Amino acid sequence: MRRFDDSPLLPKNTSQAGAPLFPKNQAISVPAFPEVQQNLVARSPQVSQHAAQVIQQFLDADYLTATFDLNTPGMADVYDSVIVPQWSLLFGHFIISELLVTPRPSHAQVLDVGCGTGYPAIELARYLGNDMDITGIDIWESGVESARRKAQEQWLRSVVFLPVDIAHAQFPESSFDIITSNLGYGSFADHGRSIAVMTRLLRENGTIICTAALQTTFREFLDLYHEVLTDLALTSYAEALVNLIKNRPTIAAMRAAFQQTGLQLVHEAAENTTIEFVDARDFFTSPVVALHYMIGWRGVITDTHLRKIIFTELERRLDAKAKSENGLKFTISIGMISAQNI
Repeated sequence: MRRFDDSPLLPKNTSQAGAPLFPKNQAISVPAFPEVQQNLVARSPQVSQHAAQVIQQFLDADYLTATFDLNTPGMADVYDSVIVPQWSLLFGHFIISELLVTPRPSHAQVLDVGCGTGYPAIELARYLGNDMDITGIDIWESGVESARRKAQEQWLRSVVFLPVDIAHAQFPESSFDIITSNLGYGSFADHGRSIAVMTRLLRENGTIICTAALQTTFREFLDLYHEVLTDLALTSYAEALVNLIKNRPTIAAMRAAFQQTGLQLVHEAAENTTIEFVDARDFFTSPVVALHYMIGWRGVITDTHLRKIIFTELERRLDAKAKSENGLKFTISIGMISAQNI
């Protein structure tokens, strides 16, 4: 078994002003997402009218107060046109690569947990559908409907999508040879229960493959956030930020969660890449940040007036960085675990 060793969670001197939350290491650069969000509507005539309206909502929203309903018409299209290429693909290639080298029986039964709008389940059906039957599940009903529509349009008969919560899934025990979950781990409300259900559904010698955005994702922003809070002597808020980060996934936490259910670890891997934004506004209003991170980040500052002051200062420092460095680059830390039911 190959093991990736996590970098330290947090240094002991996190209360020190200006101390970085994470040790620095080299990230692997990938090309920036080619569509600048402000021009996405104009450059993407294939985007539906509803999707164009949703994109404009992201751009116009006050990111410190805005909330978004995933079942809003057009949101699934935005997910496909922005979040999948900018975010999900970075993690999904680990799922596909690991599955290709995972021993499996002929006509394997595969469960994809947290399938969203169908990635990577549809990709697996397109290229491996003759050798497996795939069931994708998600609690996001609009995402499931979008996945179904795409599968039907591509005449994919080996994949089905169901609106099911893995924590309450009623599939028969030992139903699946392989269970995948791209970025699902970080969104499980109850990690222990969800993984226990996945383990129950796994056949003998079956494999679970799971990816997650690790704790050090967006480390450059988190260091800056911590720096601003400590510069202003807001110790309690700095501690709240540290606690928020500690609750994000690590390879060690994922490893322990799977081993607690009796699974045997087969392979773990981690890799850093980068994601790029034009400036602070582009970053804070991006669908990836707005849907996955902003609520937690802004929730650190419970005083809404002070929150506005802090994020105005964050914008100022980020924009200065963007001006001097021709844009903003942030580390994305990708983790993958595969484990077997021996």
